[in-house]
Amino acid sequence: KQLLDAISDRAAQLADPAASAYPLSARLRALAALVDGGAPLWRSLLAADAEGTPPELEDLAVRLAPSALPMLATLRASADGAEALPDALRLLVCLSAAGAFRAGAPTQGELAEAACAAAADAFGRLEGASAPLRSEEAYGVLSAAFSSLALLLPPSIAPADLEETTFRELLPARLALLVAALGRSPVLMVRLRAIKEAVAVVEQARTLGMRGGLLAHTARQLAEAGFALALLGPLAHEEVLARAAPVLLLLREQRALGASVLRTLWHACARLPPTVSMRLASILCDVVAPTRADDALREALIDAVAAECSVRSGGTDEPDAALAADGESAAPARSLGVASALAALAPIFTSATPPAAARFALLLLRLIAVSDRGGSGAPEALAELRRCLVAHLRRGPPALRTSALAAFCRPLQRACGLPTTAADAEGGGYRSAHTSRTDGATPQ
Repeated sequence: KQLLDAISDRAAQLADPAASAYPLSARLRALAALVDGGAPLWRSLLAADAEGTPPELEDLAVRLAPSALPMLATLRASADGAEALPDALRLLVCLSAAGAFRAGAPTQGELAEAACAAAADAFGRLEGASAPLRSEEAYGVLSAAFSSLALLLPPSIAPADLEETTFRELLPARLALLVAALGRSPVLMVRLRAIKEAVAVVEQARTLGMRGGLLAHTARQLAEAGFALALLGPLAHEEVLARAAPVLLLLREQRALGASVLRTLWHACARLPPTVSMRLASILCDVVAPTRADDALREALIDAVAAECSVRSGGTDEPDAALAADGESAAPARSLGVASALAALAPIFTSATPPAAARFALLLLRLIAVSDRGGSGAPEALAELRRCLVAHLRRGPPALRTSALAAFCRPLQRACGLPTTAADAEGGGYRSAHTSRTDGATPQ
């Protein structure tokens, strides 16, 4: 009786953050040990052939139950909340097994919801210098915590719906951890493990997604979590990107791969090392090529390429429009890696609608003009752009070559005062430029 009283008093102290000077993780670990129904102390209180929970342990668990939600709130606000999460989940699982939440206050459903939200918040605040992102072993401890989190879901869920419900409830926290690892971990092995787990999430969604719009829900959660930004950030690596295609394909299938994601993809192509740039170009081809020729995704991609290269690909079709000849806006055009990436993307636009194919040809011409005028452009990149343009025109229909030649001739036409628009062809532009002389001489 004295020992049980001492345990009860000690548990009350550990459950009160103001009454203990121990770190959060240590307090949670100690509490979990005190209320673990499998511990020898609690087993000894049962008869040799008895099963279940000792009444003394159940009483202790019920007294500790009201501190569960405040503890999770403390976890969400703590700087080391992610590292303390496995201990917190173990404690909650022990309390749940002891019957702490059968009478409510909080209910099992409220507890599960709060625990999932706390996990998502804690993982979202992980910094690159934190232990779980610097060590594959420490990251594995956090990844394994989801099995404990799943045990907190209400037992009232129908067996047929349990797997899908568990997937939906845990998805925000799982994605928060994956995004933190992909975008902030300086350890390549951690990022490789994270992308492997992301692909497993997609495969699980496809397995369960025969009903209830689960695939669309998963794609939307991936987009909202910032998966593409994390994948394509400063830490992007070709080995990680090589494994990311299934996730990006799901985003494309569910129309969650919008213009902003394409802009991010091409931005990474333009800024990252050539090996990464070519890997991204290959991924873009895999994602966009299966779409129909008139799919809006192809237009969005050329918009992204044009915007990133600081070249306006719509509107006027004059290749010698005012373009920056130096600075960052012209830098992408001078990169051999970007030129090679554009060459890899060319088949997508050759098979696109005629307007999209013509826009791509004009974009290449503008980039060539910028690189040629800039003076500091790499000759290899300029040559690659020219080869890409010629190959694009040769693969396309005759109408593409005709429209491209017409566009190429416009600067010379304008310089000679010849008509370049429908209005000029009707006589306005030509006469205004060449018939205003009063000496009767014929214009040269």
